[in-house]
Amino acid sequence: MTDCTTNRYSSFLYVVVDIFNKNGYNHKCGYTIKPKVKLGDPRKEFKTYIHSLPAWGFNELFYYVGRIDYNKSEQNGFRHITSCHTDVVVYYWGHDEDNLCPLLIRLTRGSWFSYYYEYYIPTGIGSNEWKKYGIAKNVYSGLTKIVNDDVFKKVVTLNLSKTSGTYAFDGTDNSSINTGVRIQVTGPENKPSADYKKFTHRLESGESMRILGTKHNNEFINFKDSVIQTPYYHAHVYYATTDGDYAKPLILELGISSDTYYRLDGEKWVKDTSIKSGNLETHLQNFSGAHIIEISQKGQYNCSSPGCSQNIQVTPEDNTYNYTRQRHHLQGNRPFSVSSFIGSNSTVQTGLSSPTNVTEVNVFWYPKDNIPKPLLIFYGSRVTRKCFKKVRGNDNTWEEALGDDKPKSADDHDKIKKLLTEKESTQVTIKLDQVSSSSETSYTSGNATIEIKTGAADVSGFSQITHTAKDNERFRVTQVEHNGTQLTGIDSDKPLGSFSVFYANSDTKHEKPLLVGLEIKEDTKTTHEYYKRPDGNAPTWTKIERKEKEEKETEDEDTTELNEDTLKPILDELKSVHISESSNVGTIAGGVTGGLGVTGGLVGVTIWKWPSIMSFLITRL
Repeated sequence: MTDCTTNRYSSFLYVVVDIFNKNGYNHKCGYTIKPKVKLGDPRKEFKTYIHSLPAWGFNELFYYVGRIDYNKSEQNGFRHITSCHTDVVVYYWGHDEDNLCPLLIRLTRGSWFSYYYEYYIPTGIGSNEWKKYGIAKNVYSGLTKIVNDDVFKKVVTLNLSKTSGTYAFDGTDNSSINTGVRIQVTGPENKPSADYKKFTHRLESGESMRILGTKHNNEFINFKDSVIQTPYYHAHVYYATTDGDYAKPLILELGISSDTYYRLDGEKWVKDTSIKSGNLETHLQNFSGAHIIEISQKGQYNCSSPGCSQNIQVTPEDNTYNYTRQRHHLQGNRPFSVSSFIGSNSTVQTGLSSPTNVTEVNVFWYPKDNIPKPLLIFYGSRVTRKCFKKVRGNDNTWEEALGDDKPKSADDHDKIKKLLTEKESTQVTIKLDQVSSSSETSYTSGNATIEIKTGAADVSGFSQITHTAKDNERFRVTQVEHNGTQLTGIDSDKPLGSFSVFYANSDTKHEKPLLVGLEIKEDTKTTHEYYKRPDGNAPTWTKIERKEKEEKETEDEDTTELNEDTLKPILDELKSVHISESSNVGTIAGGVTGGLGVTGGLVGVTIWKWPSIMSFLITRL
């Protein structure tokens, strides 16, 4: 019945209800129906849409159901539907995101003071023919029949996030109904090549299934054109091998023939007849969208991935943190995947994962001035976030930053700065017994080469040996040694440009270091710290404290490099204490001098030098 009323004198208006529509619809006769959805009704595996007819009003028309449509197609089998039928309730599987398979229709017959329910079930999936199942005040008997129907109970949603084991018919781990219908996942197979992984989804029973759609990471991905009419025995999903999180399904193959392939078009699967088994790998390469990121680039560049013609945009993000963030992204900030990373001269970078569905890859360069280098890489997606730091001493190897060190985002400046300063500075052990000669001008500490240079100090009467990292790289001192003995007290966790040691010129073998100077290169600021040799048997070197604040001419006076006027009295005092003692060199850390002693009838020989004799005589006067 399509007319607005039976005749112009009738007080009845027969309404057309479209059970496919879930958003509300208007009719040319002037009425509006807004379906109300109830999820998990009557249990969690179902959902219902209640199409309530317009309310009756005084001196107005009486609204009754005149026809039932599904997506504007008339449904048959509703005899005598115009006999005072009102509300229409349609039941679907809860996992039927697009309302492709109506399971049951309930019609209300009568009025609010006298009514009952009529139930109708379809004669098949996708059928326009319905038959009356019975009259009842509850819906359970009708749904029980559907659940036990050999066809309807095998209407499934494929969970593409599953890569092993089994799951329920609705894509969840377990269901309280249809427990005998489970989907098994097998694989992966390296097909069509080792660059891809193929997983197979099929009913555990080996029977055919009807596919409503798919789920991935709890999001529905359905078909642009429904495939529910066709029974399938299996489905194959392909991922790139580099997609370790299985974040991006590339192609879906349905098991009806060898050339039934679907690709993603936005958020829907579409059938692509151009994909054949013979060219499957070519299409997988195109759909993977896997780009090669060149971390050394600071401007737009062409992706060097085979068959890729896209440009990678590079946008610098400057800040006040003494590093530069280079943001690699596609035009329009579209999501993409990465197959690999390369450095200068196309050198492959190892230790990095291959992200998928990211909108940007952030490469952090440090320091901003001097000679900046890419030392940190950060990227994130809806599923995960990763941060990698360059391995010390290896320009092409990276390791993941984990735990508390891991930045929360590309804007987590404090953690990023900490990682950058750590990675930019090589950790070394300074060996004071290493002195330059005609044949030896450097030594090795871990992966670093430390260069040594001997020359006159700025203070007359003293020499200076300077330890620097090769190519003037910054370094951090983990410990200081002399002839295998560790010197304590020289502590600094800051990046250094140089480590200088002062000796008296009379100490020609450089056996008694008197003073150590650290050149600290932090950000754009260079400061200095000094440590002096301990007195007597004290085990720890002592940091030289500068003037008290009220005596300083500037706030930075306690971190500037000491000039000759300041250094000379310090070095003279240290020389008088240590060099004027025994000519034998003892344990350096404690300043123990040599002597001769025989126990058991004590015999001792003490060697006095002239300055010590004079000092002794003066104190006796």
